[in-house]
Amino acid sequence: MERAENEVNPAPGPDGDPADPAPDSVDQPQSASDDAAAGLTGGERELLDFEKQWWRQPGAKEQAIRDRFDLSPTNYYQLLNALLDRPAALAYDPVLVNRLRRVRTGRGPTRR
Repeated sequence: MERAENEVNPAPGPDGDPADPAPDSVDQPQSASDDAAAGLTGGERELLDFEKQWWRQPGAKEQAIRDRFDLSPTNYYQLLNALLDRPAALAYDPVLVNRLRRVRTGRGPTRR
């Protein structure tokens, strides 16, 4: 029987037989962010991912906080500040967490 010209022939394996197709489930090594994510809830990861966004319009972020998390902006920032102190958050997104920590430290105590 002749093969069609556009038919793909799998590359032979080490023993000369055609390579087997990839199995449906392959154990993939976990990345560092996967390990870090294990220490955070889905809501905490969502909160950190949300904080990465940039806002151009005044008040847009506050409205998005209310719509997405059903929280007041004050409660949102309280949760975010507590999250910044957790090692799991730092492991999940070190660039974001370090930037937010620097911003927080730069503001210092504003109330007595």
